[in-house]
Amino acid sequence: MTLFLLFFSVAIAVLFLWAARLPNTFLHSRDRLNGGALIMILLAAFLGFALFRQASAVSELEAVIPVYPEAASTGWFPQVSEDRFWVFESSDDLDAIAGFYERVAADSGWSFRQSGDDRLLSLYLEKDGTEVSLQVLREGALSTLSYIVLDPE
Repeated sequence: MTLFLLFFSVAIAVLFLWAARLPNTFLHSRDRLNGGALIMILLAAFLGFALFRQASAVSELEAVIPVYPEAASTGWFPQVSEDRFWVFESSDDLDAIAGFYERVAADSGWSFRQSGDDRLLSLYLEKDGTEVSLQVLREGALSTLSYIVLDPE
C-alpha cells in the first residue's frame, strides 16, 4: 500500500508540474499547481523513507533473532529508549509460533520461557544480555506478533 502511495504521489506531482507549464494556465493557478507538486514530492520523500525504514527495521530484528517465517511485517517503531519494537501478523496459531521459537532457542543458545493461554502468548528469550519479549495475540484467524528487544547496557 505504501509503495502504491509513493508512486501515486510522484505521478500527481508530475501531473501538477506539467499542468503548471501549459501556456493557457493562469498565473495564480500555476502557483497553486507548483505548490501542490511540492507537497506531493515531500509526501513521496516521506513515503520513500518509510519504505526504506521498514525494510531496514526487519533486517535489524533478523540480526538479533529470526523473525517468524510465516509473518508479514505490519509496522516498526522508532527507537526512543533502549527498547526496539516491531509488529508482524501471521495466520499461524499460537502453538506453531511457540514451537518455532522453542526450536530457535534450543538451536541458538537462547534461554526460553513462555506463559499464556489460548488467546495471548508471552515468550521471553535471553542470550548474552540481549532480551527479546514476544507477545502473540490471537484474534480470529490472525496472530499479531509484537517483538520488543532490549539490548545489553
